[in-house]
Parts: sequence; C-alpha cells; structure tokens
Amino acid sequence: MVSFSTERRNWLVLACVSALCVALVSPERALSQDKEKPAAGKLTAPVPTAIITFQDRGGKDSKLTGAKVTDLLFAELVAKPEMFLVDREELSKVLAEHEINLSGAVNPDQAIQVGQLTG
Repeated sequence: MVSFSTERRNWLVLACVSALCVALVSPERALSQDKEKPAAGKLTAPVPTAIITFQDRGGKDSKLTGAKVTDLLFAELVAKPEMFLVDREELSKVLAEHEINLSGAVNPDQAIQVGQLTG
C-alpha cells in the first residue's frame, strides 16, 4: 500500500477533482449535445447557475482545498456562454435585503434618501 503525506494527498485530491471538472465541461460533451440545441438564429437565455463552496474534510493542511476546487470550477464555467454564474454570497445579501423590504421595516421614502446619500 502506498502512503502519501497529507500535503501530497491534498494536491492529488485537488488534481482529481479538477480533472473531473474539466471532463464535465469538456468540448466533446458540448459537441455531443448539438442535436439538442435550438435552430440557428434562435438564442436561448443563459441558465443561472450557483456554485456552492466545497467543504474541506481533511486535516489542518487541507484548509484551502475546497476554495481552490471552487475557484477552478468557477474558472471553467465562466467561459460558457450558455451559463450565467451567480455568486452565492451576493445572492444571500440580495435575499436579506428583500426580506427587510418585505417586512415593512424600511419605508420606501427613507430607502430613496439613503440611496441618494450613498450615491
């Protein structure tokens, strides 16, 4: 049985997940789906897609592995015109704002004044 150091194992996991991400969004896969594409001249709206940050399950040496995998996947998918990537953190902020507005805690006139003050 081969024994790897923790750091090397983390890099191997990162490499395997990266290879999987590349395989999932590879051009061959896109070409095989050409028959499902709409007729020429018809544009379809991009699909909103959110990427959740991968959690690290390793030891203390693997703290940033999940973030690296998320960044690699984001970098691969951002080049796809058929996808619109949504940042989960920004989405949470927007939803929190909407909850405040719907609760009635914010008066629309006050919101306009605050918007004018902040630019």
